[in-house]
Amino acid sequence: MSQVPPAPQAGLAAQAEEDVASSNEAASPIRGEWDAAEICRTLYKLANAPHEVGPNDIIPEEVQLEVNDQMIKWDEYLKQYDKAIQNENFYTEAKGQDVDDEESQKFFDQKLAQAIAQQKEAQENAMCINSVVRQVVTDVCLKHNDALAAKLSRKRKASRKEAGGSSAQEQEPKKKTRKNPTETVVAAPARQETPRQPTPPRVPSPPPAAATEQAAHVEQENVVQQDAP
Repeated sequence: MSQVPPAPQAGLAAQAEEDVASSNEAASPIRGEWDAAEICRTLYKLANAPHEVGPNDIIPEEVQLEVNDQMIKWDEYLKQYDKAIQNENFYTEAKGQDVDDEESQKFFDQKLAQAIAQQKEAQENAMCINSVVRQVVTDVCLKHNDALAAKLSRKRKASRKEAGGSSAQEQEPKKKTRKNPTETVVAAPARQETPRQPTPPRVPSPPPAAATEQAAHVEQENVVQQDAP
């Protein structure tokens, strides 16, 4: 087989969760934080027992792409291991049926030793691929989780900034409409000045009556003196 057969249940679950993730990133197993250990367990089941993969076993698409080549090799090593076990069982049974032929016994012993060596080699290769897969999954999950944390941090900062701006806008009109009685000054109406009338010339007041009589008496005396010889 050229490629590890995908688990239909996991694929459908991943797609469903990704649809839900569009509205809530943090709550989604796909767009939320990724658990590297849990994903590795799912990949192990996918390689060794695909029928055990259930709807809750989620493998993000990014992880599948990164480990695809390793999963193909893992599958090949497991097939080699299974084939070696089958050869061991076959030659063990054949050797037991022909116990009198010494040459046949030697031939079967060689085949059994070869089958056991193939099992060991395939098992070691599978274990190495498993370690590589775990490392790749860990790196991808760390990168995803760091990016998610940074994104959520930016969102929280933006939300606090928007909340602070809204609060300032709500308080600003109140400051403008507040009235301070000590600062209120009512302008007095402009004073209108009436133009002054020109002062009429002063009329000399008449002399007092006593002075008039005295003047007349003096004048009469003067006349009498002038008339005397």
